[in-house]
Amino acid sequence: MNEVYVSGKIVKLQRCPVSLEADRFKFILQVTHRLPTNQITIDNFVVYTWNNAARWAAQNLHPGAEVLIKGSLTQMQSNDAKSTVISALRVIITQHNTQLAPRSE
Repeated sequence: MNEVYVSGKIVKLQRCPVSLEADRFKFILQVTHRLPTNQITIDNFVVYTWNNAARWAAQNLHPGAEVLIKGSLTQMQSNDAKSTVISALRVIITQHNTQLAPRSE
């Protein structure tokens, strides 16, 4: 099992169609890291949650939230192309989006 621990910011949420097998919830996680050359790179990862975790994610996650994820790397096939995604076993919200809309007075 390819266990991974990742932290980042949620960019986009997407409720997957409910199948007979399990609920799924999909979101895009933006991860920022610094290379040895001091360049900063930004990568987007597709993350899936399943069953109870999917129901929790649908109720509690929102774009802009910063999260920690414990999961595993999984190969998924779509449109004749394989892609690597993260299957999240645990999602922890570390910071909600703190930007507030300007007040109109």
